[in-house]
Amino acid sequence: MKKAKILSALSAVTAATLLAAGPALALTVEVSGNGASSDNTVNISVNQSTSVSQTNNANITNSVSANANTGSNSANNNTGGDTSINTGDASTKVALNNTANSSKTSVGCCDPIDAAISISGNGADSDNKISFNLNNSRNVSTENNLNIDNDVNADANTGDNEANGNTGGNTSIKTGDANVNVTIGNSGNNNEAVVCGCLIAGLVKPPTPTVKPIPGVPTVLGLTSTSLPMTGFNYPFQLILGLTIGLVGLGFVLKNKASQVEQALNSFGSKLKF
Repeated sequence: MKKAKILSALSAVTAATLLAAGPALALTVEVSGNGASSDNTVNISVNQSTSVSQTNNANITNSVSANANTGSNSANNNTGGDTSINTGDASTKVALNNTANSSKTSVGCCDPIDAAISISGNGADSDNKISFNLNNSRNVSTENNLNIDNDVNADANTGDNEANGNTGGNTSIKTGDANVNVTIGNSGNNNEAVVCGCLIAGLVKPPTPTVKPIPGVPTVLGLTSTSLPMTGFNYPFQLILGLTIGLVGLGFVLKNKASQVEQALNSFGSKLKF
């Protein structure tokens, strides 16, 4: 009889983005109760695959024209007094900030596998095998394309003032400050990928030893040999156990013979008495 139990909730998993691990996948495999000299094999394959693909495209064009002017003043052909031109400050401030193509991928841990695998209670000289194969694949692909064109024209003017042809007084021109401040900040194509692995938890039970008597050697005092599933330890153990049993049997035989000799001597001695 060939008996192999497989209770499983395994499945192939394909997801774009996993943020948290799901419930544990339960796997129970038992190979037991098979007859002598039977050949039993269980092959299990678990495939888990996660594929994430991101594509970002950004095309940014900034065109800015800024002009501040307190100049180009005229005070000409004045007579009989002072002539003056006083301009204020001319300030131009331009700030550009462009941010694009920021990608963050977080792939959570795949579903944990709770495995319980055991081989027990099979007949003598049986060959029992369980093969467990886990294939976990993570594929993250990110592509970013970014084109930024900044065109800024900023001007501050407090000049080009005229005071010509003035008579009979003082002529003065006083201008303020001309300030131009341009700030350009561009950022893009920032990628981050966080990928978690897999966890296999559970118990793999060792094979149960098969108990069988040594061929040609009787069982004495309930002693039997234990055939362990390890090559190189079976025959030395049987040899030592056989020698031990042989010595115990020889002791019983010698003791019995000694008792018979003692009785014969006692009987002969009683006949020699007068």
